[in-house]
Amino acid sequence: QTYESNNIAVTNLPGKMWSNDYKLVGRERMINGTLEIFEDISNDLNFMLELYSNSGFAGYKLMPMEVPSMPVCAALRSYYSRFIKNSFLTGITTSFDFDNGNVCPLPKGKYYVKDLLFDTTDWAVILPRGLIKARLILMDKEEFVGGVEFIVEIKDKI
Repeated sequence: QTYESNNIAVTNLPGKMWSNDYKLVGRERMINGTLEIFEDISNDLNFMLELYSNSGFAGYKLMPMEVPSMPVCAALRSYYSRFIKNSFLTGITTSFDFDNGNVCPLPKGKYYVKDLLFDTTDWAVILPRGLIKARLILMDKEEFVGGVEFIVEIKDKI
């Protein structure tokens, strides 16, 4: 891979299904905080991911790659190995047990995230340089019920 990523910002988007209090800490800007799921999240709810790029000229623009709205458990099974597994390590960077991407429903409870840096090994080979905003959204039909937004800086490896 020809790039590296650095956490720039995290925005909590609490809703009726969860509350989160993530923040960046330390020189390495690691993600720390908690996520409280108020009730089991089943495949009745949908997950989607919107990606935006900002090269510094015209603000954030929606990128052509996204995860379309799909049932939560199906999304987890589809994307766990490539995007979650190497970053969210049960007992190390999170208390949530992903059960190798097979957990369904996502159980009610309070879970920590500690010293999380995204492992980009399996991300797209080519990404635009600059800021990337990833907006993870949980929907109940057409109603927003929770989410989080991460901004990372993509820059050439030196």
